[in-house]
Amino acid sequence: MPDMTSTVLAAPRALLHAAAADAASGRGRLIVLAGAPGSGKSTLVAELAEYAAETGMIAVSGRCDPDPVHPSFWLWTQVLRGLLAAEPPGVPSVRWRLQCAAALAEPDDSDEEPCGTRALLFDQVIALIAGIAGHRPALICLEDLQWADESARVLLHHLARGVAGLPVLLVATWQDEPGPLPPAAELLPLPRPAEPVWTPPTGDRALLHTAAVLGERADTDLFGHQEIRAAVYGAIPAAERAELHLRAATMLEDLARDGGRVHPAELAHHLRHAGPEHAARAATQARHAGDRALAALAYEDAATHYRRALAGLGEDPLGEALIRLSLGEAEQATAAPSARSSLLAAAGCARIARRPDLLARAALSLCAGPVAVERPPVDAEQIALLTEAAEALADRDRSLRVLITARLATAHADLGELERARRLSDTARQLATQTDDPVAHAAALIARAEVLSGPAHVRERLRMGVAITRLGGQAGDPHIQLTGLRLRVVTQLEVGEHDGVEAAALSFARTSAPLHQPGYGWHVPLWRALRALAAGEAGFAGEQLRKAIALGEQAGSITAYRMTTRARWMMAAELSDLETLAELAGELETLPGSGLEPTVMLALIRAQLGELDQARAMLDGIAPQLPGLPQNGDWLPIVCRVVELLQLVGPHPVAPWCLEAIKPYRQQVAIEGPGAGSHASTSRHAGILFAMLGETDRARKHFDYAWHACAGRNLPGAAARARFDAAVALADPALMREAEQEYRELGWQVPRHVPANVFRGEDQMWTLGYRGRTVRLREVKGLRDLAFLLAAPGVPVPATDLYGGGLTPVAGNPAERARTAVTARITDVLRKIDAAHPELAEHLRSSVTTGAQCCYSPDSPTSWVL
Repeated sequence: MPDMTSTVLAAPRALLHAAAADAASGRGRLIVLAGAPGSGKSTLVAELAEYAAETGMIAVSGRCDPDPVHPSFWLWTQVLRGLLAAEPPGVPSVRWRLQCAAALAEPDDSDEEPCGTRALLFDQVIALIAGIAGHRPALICLEDLQWADESARVLLHHLARGVAGLPVLLVATWQDEPGPLPPAAELLPLPRPAEPVWTPPTGDRALLHTAAVLGERADTDLFGHQEIRAAVYGAIPAAERAELHLRAATMLEDLARDGGRVHPAELAHHLRHAGPEHAARAATQARHAGDRALAALAYEDAATHYRRALAGLGEDPLGEALIRLSLGEAEQATAAPSARSSLLAAAGCARIARRPDLLARAALSLCAGPVAVERPPVDAEQIALLTEAAEALADRDRSLRVLITARLATAHADLGELERARRLSDTARQLATQTDDPVAHAAALIARAEVLSGPAHVRERLRMGVAITRLGGQAGDPHIQLTGLRLRVVTQLEVGEHDGVEAAALSFARTSAPLHQPGYGWHVPLWRALRALAAGEAGFAGEQLRKAIALGEQAGSITAYRMTTRARWMMAAELSDLETLAELAGELETLPGSGLEPTVMLALIRAQLGELDQARAMLDGIAPQLPGLPQNGDWLPIVCRVVELLQLVGPHPVAPWCLEAIKPYRQQVAIEGPGAGSHASTSRHAGILFAMLGETDRARKHFDYAWHACAGRNLPGAAARARFDAAVALADPALMREAEQEYRELGWQVPRHVPANVFRGEDQMWTLGYRGRTVRLREVKGLRDLAFLLAAPGVPVPATDLYGGGLTPVAGNPAERARTAVTARITDVLRKIDAAHPELAEHLRSSVTTGAQCCYSPDSPTSWVL
């Protein structure tokens, strides 16, 4: 070995001592020593441990093994055992021992149950480390990190994010070039030494060979360094090496029979190297190791073990189906792209093995389970596999058949195929009556709630939410309870029961907190942002929305991104935040959308930015699709968006359809998604449409209802919006003054409204709008002349072109007859406009010239909806 007492290590030694002093002061760090074998990594770590102990720190370590023979998280298990041995003062000994034993336990490794979710497990480990370090600063050395199991590295990444605020120094060693490290890690490369001269061990050759094969199990210091052990192992003849591995496996099996602790990964390792004739036994042990790792939430390790099991399995469709199912579930837990192919392969094996139960399990896993935090997008492959599983189950296992049928119903509902989804939902409900399984009953109700997600069934869905929550409690399944609570929150928002919303949200927070599952974390702050914005508390709403966005990003949730994007849009529109609206428009332009929903959202944002021509063109493409839109949970919010778009771009032929569509739901609230935003009382939207169609009395009544509904629920933000929309739609200056006062009291900017100028005739009625005021006139001569001129500002139009088909012919020169007739009917219609809309009449008188040539020439560019 090279002499490590030289000054080569002086600089890294000084840096490590300084880092230890920083950690003792509460400024933790993660330092990774990287270098070739013999570069002094172990020497530095050993010296640092001595130095830390001398300065009063606790020094513990964990070492990784090149052989995959240990339980998952073995590196951290050694660390926790070291902390346990430290007996920190001030920490109750019994509780501390139980926590350390349970934190990273695999089945059979502890009397304590492992944690329920991986996030909770990681948080518990960090809490244990922080707890002891709070009494006495700690040095944690992680040696040979290049051999660490993948799950242990994931835990290191998790810990590294918060180490800066802990009195903990983490020092890891990595042979040669390190792999991916946490962003907070400080890499300290060590100089490459001169070629080390390893002193070969002396002694009995058979003993050395046996020790090289057994590794740590030999419990000997014959080698001193892993490089020497590797050299000895590599020199063993292949046949002798296989024989030694077989002897080791036999010894371990005997030990296990006598009650000794033997991890299946260790057995699998030796059997795998004992020769191909032992591959099947190795595969069995690898599968057991995978199951243990999966139960310990070490998903990456589980996947590795399952792949090894598959490699040695041979022809066994049933065994392969079981392993591939477990592999797919482990990969899903880490969002690995390979999960889908693993589950489809599992389904193929289940098909060959004639096991419909495994086929059903593969189908459910492919769709993220019967009750999922976040369902993946539905595709034809999922539908086909669910359908095949339902048919294959026939009369077997009614509970499983309910789960499959219910999930198939929700898949068709997601595709908008509501009639087919309804039939499947009815079948699931009928099957559920033949079982006492609360999970099956809950799955059938969840499917029915999805089928009935439209506004016509809101009260029924509220009752279903209560029932699903109760069934989840009976089954002891918090995921079912959370599904029920989420449904209750959304339906209570839809019926305006805001007091119930807060109670259900609190229950959701309490139920999800112990799970530590990020996919649930973003819901409550999103709901609170919605409620706060409606209540006029813009600051708190923004704070909660930012929290929801951060939690959604932490969860890697596509649904969270979509919902928080909607919430950002609704908040930006309410607060006249044009910069955020422009950002969102850019995001939506580049984001692949699905269906009508994102298109309507983008059109409305364009209108809110004042890009009325582009928004109007988009509306022309949207309108024909509306009657065919399935009446699901997005239906009413989409219609309300279209109404808000109409208010900005002006009258459109789709307005009467929109009014008939929302009439039955005027006393409800349109809610975006699972609580991303509120369009407040739908009576407000009815008021906009009645005003647009000339029924001002009915419009005023609906606006009054909307305002009182919001004010009565102590939602001044929503009430101010209702007042403002009434002022704009009814062109009522008194209402506008009231709206402006309400916005001043909130401390908000009055919404930006770019009124459309309208000069449009439909069915013998004309809609005329100018500078925010709109009136309706019956067809009179001269209106069409003006519309023709407005369509071509600045372009002279011969009176003879306007005259054709007008009044009864008058004797005299044709050009003179046209000039006289057109001038007379424009003058006459301007008198009628003046009576209804003086400001518009004044604008037209100053901008329109008549005579042999007629022209519309406004002082400034003025666009019109014609």
